[in-house]
Amino acid sequence: MNLLSTGNGTWAVALTGLTVLLLTSGCSSKGTDSKDIAPSANEDVALSVASSLADDNGGIADQIKDLDALTRSTGLNPIGKELRQLGWAAAAPIYDPQTGIWAWEFSHEFIGGNGKYHALISRSYQWKFMKSNGNPQIAYIVGSDTACSIALTIVHGDGRHRTPHLSQTLTDLTGNFVATGTNTTTVTVNGTCSRSAVDTVSTHNALRSLNHQTTLTLINVQFQRAGAIDPWESITGTITGTFTADVSFTSGRAYGDRSITREISVTLRQGHAIISFDAKSFEADLLHGELD
Repeated sequence: MNLLSTGNGTWAVALTGLTVLLLTSGCSSKGTDSKDIAPSANEDVALSVASSLADDNGGIADQIKDLDALTRSTGLNPIGKELRQLGWAAAAPIYDPQTGIWAWEFSHEFIGGNGKYHALISRSYQWKFMKSNGNPQIAYIVGSDTACSIALTIVHGDGRHRTPHLSQTLTDLTGNFVATGTNTTTVTVNGTCSRSAVDTVSTHNALRSLNHQTTLTLINVQFQRAGAIDPWESITGTITGTFTADVSFTSGRAYGDRSITREISVTLRQGHAIISFDAKSFEADLLHGELD
C-alpha cells in the first residue's frame, strides 16, 4: 500500500500493505514445499530481500509510490481528517515554516485474502518540497512554481506482517530519499534505507527464524510520475546493499549456515526485481515480493 495517494484534488493516504512471499526451490524456478527438498540459505536471503522491496508490505516500491503520490498532491488540505474517516490512526501532518519540513506519524492495520495476509504497521515520516535552487516551498505546487525535487525521510518505522510462508516483526526502519525531476514525467530517486527485523519462515517442511538487518542504496532508480499504471510497474534502476542475519531452526531439516552475510545487487525492471548475490539470481515481483 502506498502512503500518499490523491483523489478529487485532496490528500488521501494509503499505507503499507501485505506482501505475498513464496519461497522457491531454486534459482528462477517456482516454489515448492516438497518434503524431499531442504531449505536453502540463499533462498531465505532472496525471500527476505524481496520482502524489503515489495509495494504491498511497505518496501522500496512503496516508498516510490509515496513519492509519486506527493507529486499528485494539491493544496494544503490536512491528511489526518481523511484518514480518520477511513479508520486510520493518524493526526494531521505538521508543517514547520522555519525548516520547510512536513512531519507526520500514522499507523494502519490491513487484512486481506480472507485472513491469509495481515499487516499492522506504524511510521514516522518527514518530507520537503524544494525549488530548483534547493529552497523549500510549502506544497508541491505554489502559484506557478512546481517543486523540482522532494526529500522524503523515514524517521522510524515498525510493525509486523504475515503471509502464508513468512511472518515478520519489523523492529526498526529508517531511510532518506531524494527524488529529482518531480516536475517532469520521469522521476529519479537516490537514497538509502535500513531495515531491522525478525522473519519466521515456514517452507520445505522446516521452520526457522532470521534475525536480520538489510541496508539498501538506491542508484538512479526511476519511475514514471502520475502515469496510467502504478509506479511499481514502471520502476527501473539499480539497488545495492548488504544482508546480514543470525538463523535458528525450530523444526525440520536445517542448512549449515547460522550466520549469513550477503552483498546483494538488485536490477529493477517494469515491476520485477532480479536479486543477485554469490553468482545466483532470483526474480521477484515488486507488488507482492513473491519469488518467481
